[in-house]
Amino acid sequence: MTPYLGIFTTHPIQYQVQLYRMLSERDDIRVRVYYASDSSLKGEVVPDFNCEIKWDVPLLDGYESIFMKNVAKNPGPTTGFWGMNCPDIPEIMRSEKFDAILTHGYNKWFHLQVLRGAWRCRIPVMMRGDSREGANVRKSGVFEAARDLALRTLYRRVAIGLSVGTYMRRHFARLGMSDRQIVDCPHCVDDQRFEREREAWLPRRASRRAELGIPEDALVLLFSGSLIPRKNPCLLADALGAIPSLDNVWLLMVGDGPLMEEASRRLKAVLGERVVMLGFVNQLDLAQYYTISDVHVFPSRHETWGLVVNEAMIFDMPSIVTDRVGCREDLVIPDKTGYIVPNEDSAALAAAIKRYVDDPSLAARQGLAARELVRRFSSQAAVDGIVEGVRRAAGLA
Repeated sequence: MTPYLGIFTTHPIQYQVQLYRMLSERDDIRVRVYYASDSSLKGEVVPDFNCEIKWDVPLLDGYESIFMKNVAKNPGPTTGFWGMNCPDIPEIMRSEKFDAILTHGYNKWFHLQVLRGAWRCRIPVMMRGDSREGANVRKSGVFEAARDLALRTLYRRVAIGLSVGTYMRRHFARLGMSDRQIVDCPHCVDDQRFEREREAWLPRRASRRAELGIPEDALVLLFSGSLIPRKNPCLLADALGAIPSLDNVWLLMVGDGPLMEEASRRLKAVLGERVVMLGFVNQLDLAQYYTISDVHVFPSRHETWGLVVNEAMIFDMPSIVTDRVGCREDLVIPDKTGYIVPNEDSAALAAAIKRYVDDPSLAARQGLAARELVRRFSSQAAVDGIVEGVRRAAGLA
């Protein structure tokens, strides 16, 4: 028997579609993806980036997908709890007779429609996604107790929890899931594409640096992300300003957002023209900047995972992250693949950066270890986890 999986998700996301393609290529599972919104296929203004975004990677190729009717008054994945309302979900589930369904969360009306439809049709539910435990953020005791109770009740009706990393395995177990219910399905990027682009750009590392005016022996730091308060790009200015000698240090800032002007002004006050503000860079152009950089710096105030760390490590880069970045437990091993610094601590961030300034070979040594480690967080491992989850949910394993 070949199990039939229905994936119900908000909109095409560049980090997920590669998994759908790979699932569709297998002969031990059948897959169809249902979307509530097509917003990511169009040029849309994304507040975090402060500009119109249209992804330059194919989002629908290589797998079967259907866009459902969305009757929300203000439709879209970023328009709040009610932004996606797809009343046809129960009928789709009744007619398709899935062996399992996969959803990526529970925090929108759309997700509740998916869960209710699956339960009414007696279809096993798999859930994959993030939790704010990864960002090490907690609210009041009363709120946390109420949340735990609600999630325990929810998870009793979820067949499989697909764990994207250490903290999600701990989260599922703490809230009542058994070991058999939890299947590893690591957070990943399109590592196969990035590997191809890495090989293509490596021979051009020196020439691309020269085009940007960067010396071949410079230490190049990279920040990649939206320039918003949560990502905390201006903490880099405070940290760099506390390091005595920066003559050979450059910084690439990949991203746009409301803090663009302030970040540029503050960083250039420290590094002058050795700061390169690149603005928003689409997916197919990212590889060149990863290739010419040495150390990835990610001072985010809270991040449930931080897939940019996965990307950087594919390109032989260690990462400096705060203790509010969810991937820290799995990807950032202090003194081996990077450093973890306390949130909002510019002195600790400065000390971590200074290690690379003082030891020119450190970034390369840690980068090799980072590249080796991130191989375990591959698209193939995630796809294998989904298939194993479906087999367990459907009673085939």
